[in-house]
Amino acid sequence: KDGQIITTGQRCPPKDINVIPDRDLLYNYRKMAGHNTLWPQVHASRGCPHNCDYCALVRHFGHTVRTRTPENIVEDIRRSIEFHDGTHRRISKVLWLTDDNFFADRAWAVSVLNAIIASGIRYQFTIQARYEVGYDDEMLELLKKAGFVEIAMGIEFLEDQAFESYHKKST
Repeated sequence: KDGQIITTGQRCPPKDINVIPDRDLLYNYRKMAGHNTLWPQVHASRGCPHNCDYCALVRHFGHTVRTRTPENIVEDIRRSIEFHDGTHRRISKVLWLTDDNFFADRAWAVSVLNAIIASGIRYQFTIQARYEVGYDDEMLELLKKAGFVEIAMGIEFLEDQAFESYHKKST
């Protein structure tokens, strides 16, 4: 205002994230969803307990991990699949659970996977994960039963010194 920058401060993140998005609010998204470059996506949680210097996730969503209920996530998955596949013939039938740290709360992740299995949804899923999930046989079995066909893992550094300088505890 009058050449001055006015800030209202950092916005507090919403506490209740059990909201299923209305995908029709995005301009032309229904039309674009017919292209195989867009696939169904569901974000089941927000936040990250880690503090890696290079990552924007904490800046956007905060350190507190806030989760949606498993039932709400399953309903969002159903709606997302219907939105993307209901009116279009798609080659790729994969839904991306977009959480950066889906496994940060193991008990919650197990409950979500069990809810997907119990829902009877037959679809393929992909997810991002830290390497530790590869050592968790129970989690890997649940992922398989729920229909997960891909786990994307990022490998940011090879040298220990880089981990220390960016406050990265593991990859």
